[in-house]
Amino acid sequence: MRFLTNNLGAPYFYIPMIRRHRSHAPQVVFIQGFGNSPRAMNTIREHLVPKGYSCEAAPLGGLLGYLQTRGLKTAGSRLASYLMDMPEGHQTWLVGHSMGGLIARWAVQHTEAACRVKGVITIGTPHKGTPTALAGLAMGLGAISRATYQIVPFSPAIRKLNKLPWPKDLPLHSIVSKRDLLCIHPFGMLPFDNTEHVRSTVFSDLGHTEMLRSDKVLQTVTADIESTAL
Repeated sequence: MRFLTNNLGAPYFYIPMIRRHRSHAPQVVFIQGFGNSPRAMNTIREHLVPKGYSCEAAPLGGLLGYLQTRGLKTAGSRLASYLMDMPEGHQTWLVGHSMGGLIARWAVQHTEAACRVKGVITIGTPHKGTPTALAGLAMGLGAISRATYQIVPFSPAIRKLNKLPWPKDLPLHSIVSKRDLLCIHPFGMLPFDNTEHVRSTVFSDLGHTEMLRSDKVLQTVTADIESTAL
């Protein structure tokens, strides 16, 4: 049971969020992974809000209106529109889990929304695709969403995204784990050379969704955000 929870996530990952007032200028925007509701990011939200950061989940829609099943282009375009609707000059951090990190990258690399982004943190994101997606296709998930096809290794969507440059001075941090069974460690490494602003952090002992509630990951995310605090 722990194995499933640490990789596939807890049951609450798949139920909708409670409706509440939304901030029009959040300091942190979350993008959950494939098939998850925004609740998957709750532990990170609960860690950051007491520190004074306003946090929101990107309104991407999807299956049942809240489960992220959209393809990269559709989800990335929705994220970009959401960012561009924020007040002029406002910038926010994007924190994406699993496929959510690719959606964040798509919005930055394919649209003008990069000007609204302060930095991107990805957690367990298959930047080079993931072999696990092949198992998902074998299980019939391709009939639910084309996203499953897009995150297999060397898919056209992945190759196109990785051929595009990353903005020179925009922070990008990939957090991965060698025990992640859904985003196998080498496939979560960034396709760009490490620079002052672009880097990967590798943990050795965390499952795919376990990273979302790990103190080590929470501290890493917080350090990134605090490095450019408003």
